[in-house]
Amino acid sequence: MEADLHVHTHTHEAAAWNDHGEDYHEHPSSTPRLLRGSIAAGLGLYLVYLQVSGELGNYINIRFAWIALVGAAFALLLGVHTLASELLAHDHEEDHDHLDHVHQGPRWPAMVLLATPLALALLVPARPLGAAAVCGGVSFMGNGTGDAAAISSSDSLEWSVLDWLRAFSFGSSSDRLEGKPADVTGFIFRNEGDPTGYLIVSRFLMVHCTADSYAIGMPVKWTSAEGLLADTWVRAKGTVKVGQFSGNTLPIIEATSVETIAQPGQVYLYQ
Repeated sequence: MEADLHVHTHTHEAAAWNDHGEDYHEHPSSTPRLLRGSIAAGLGLYLVYLQVSGELGNYINIRFAWIALVGAAFALLLGVHTLASELLAHDHEEDHDHLDHVHQGPRWPAMVLLATPLALALLVPARPLGAAAVCGGVSFMGNGTGDAAAISSSDSLEWSVLDWLRAFSFGSSSDRLEGKPADVTGFIFRNEGDPTGYLIVSRFLMVHCTADSYAIGMPVKWTSAEGLLADTWVRAKGTVKVGQFSGNTLPIIEATSVETIAQPGQVYLYQ
């Protein structure tokens, strides 16, 4: 029994020493740390790019952009710190004989899990919602916060679709809106059964992020409406008349011009 214990102890001690008589240690490979640092820095840089390019608003309400930027700052600090620490440690290790180290392999499942969000962000470009994403039709209500009196006192040519719906929904009488000039932009949407000679200029309204956004719209009377395809971005100018559209009393733009335009940089309206 004592002989077996002596052999076991001797074997363990021998395994703890290398051929040079030095301690035999296991050290984690530098590959996982370099990957983690690179992924963290990459995520931070991507969030900064979204903010600079204006595409961050395709994902979250611009009122909350500061949260994404704080996250970007932390990701960049973490990534730079990890990379710098690893490079300094690597330089230090080069002064020693690496025969006394055993490097652990990288944990690839964890690396893949960390890299997936960044890979999806780079491979799947930001694509704002359009007519194809409208489910159940557009809303003609100006839901959300807003002071109708303040909206009504401003220049109606600067009103968005949301401003018009708010002004109509929250206390503005029909007489106050009748004959006001309008100049709105949005993508064309049509419900099945809409009357001919009309189109709906629509925008997606975002509350917090894309997941809770929904489409709102304003009817436009235009003689050439049928010649314009759904999802086309247009700028409609004219005067507003309160009337009936598909069973609803709504402010309707009687257009003097409907111009096809490129999709704007800021696609969403924000609540």
